[in-house]
Amino acid sequence: MIGFSYLINLDIAFSLWFFNTIAKLIRGGLSVLGVGSTEKLGIYGAASEPILAHQGQGALMVLVFFGLWVGREHLGDVVRKAFKGDDSVDDSGEMLSYRAAVFICLGGVAVMTLWLWQAGLPLWAAFFTLLMALLIFVGLTRVVVEGGVAAAVGPMISSSGPGFGGRFHGYWPRGVGGHGLYLRVGSRHPYFCHGLVCPRDSSSEKS
Repeated sequence: MIGFSYLINLDIAFSLWFFNTIAKLIRGGLSVLGVGSTEKLGIYGAASEPILAHQGQGALMVLVFFGLWVGREHLGDVVRKAFKGDDSVDDSGEMLSYRAAVFICLGGVAVMTLWLWQAGLPLWAAFFTLLMALLIFVGLTRVVVEGGVAAAVGPMISSSGPGFGGRFHGYWPRGVGGHGLYLRVGSRHPYFCHGLVCPRDSSSEKS
């Protein structure tokens, strides 16, 4: 840890130490007060501690949105170049033109949203799940790049995010997680649904 701290920025090293200490104090305080949560968030991130998982997810979203706000002028240039062909914006030094990058990104989002929708997830939930995933990936990328860590794991996955309550209870049997998507892998463990709704077991319905 001493060697790792020597190689990274002093502000980042302090932040890692400080917020880890704060998290331990919060965990201890909640334990003393008897405050806890039985919410099931799957097996990823801080799933064993739902309260801290939601807190960490909120902090990650603030990090992402603050970064987008700081880069709003550049992002505005990218949008103008992509949709209006603004000649004042030079993208000749980029690996990919801004127009190509923007339309490839939009096309990918559309295809993935339609795939989730056709798989059974409601259209709004499919879009929101994908949006949350993209925001998480942007945040993790920034953490890895600026923190110097080899890898990073988000506090939660997108399908366990706010508004979902861990699973799409209200949308079964149309929710993603049908026999064709998860149960064919030979496991009936509910965590294989990754926070999305699992189909009801026929044996449990009979009982």
